[in-house]
Amino acid sequence: MMTEVKEALLTIKEEQDKIKVKQPVVDGYTNFVFLNVNGNPMSRHNVEDAINGIVKCYNKDEKRNKF
Repeated sequence: MMTEVKEALLTIKEEQDKIKVKQPVVDGYTNFVFLNVNGNPMSRHNVEDAINGIVKCYNKDEKRNKF
């Protein structure tokens, strides 16, 4: 994992701890980073869609900045 990614994830966890986000327990697991507005862990599909949207936006900006 890239250092920048690790730092970003740790920052998210620190913010969750600061505002005392109630962590759900799913099959014995807790400390989720990606939670939805209801406080439940996001599905793989939700996270994947968000990442794909970010990549699409980034690529669009890069293409526009080349010309």
